[in-house]
Amino acid sequence: MPRKPRIYQNYLSLWVDVTFLHNQKYSKSGTLCSVRFKANSVDSEHYLLSCYRYIELNPVRAGMVEKPEEYHWSTNRSNAYGEKDDLITPHKLYLELGENNKQRLSAYRDLFKEVMDENLISVN
Repeated sequence: MPRKPRIYQNYLSLWVDVTFLHNQKYSKSGTLCSVRFKANSVDSEHYLLSCYRYIELNPVRAGMVEKPEEYHWSTNRSNAYGEKDDLITPHKLYLELGENNKQRLSAYRDLFKEVMDENLISVN
């Protein structure tokens, strides 16, 4: 079985510490989250790319940065400007945005010129 990445190990260790401190402070026991994470399938190219935009625009909506590429942890610099990042593997649908890297980068940046549909980003 492959070894878990160090970032995963660090995150897990942090989560265990936070849980312990929370339980100690509030005289509780068990996990902080009683419901397991559920991932929904992304079934269309349009929706996948909308998810990319939604995620990359979150720091902008939160007022942390003015542009998505300014956020340190954003994948936007890789997806829109070609910055090399060993943690990112381009999705098949992203690769279909253009015949070559220059076309893909340009097409991806063009996606951010469109206003996002409010129905895609509203929480009900």
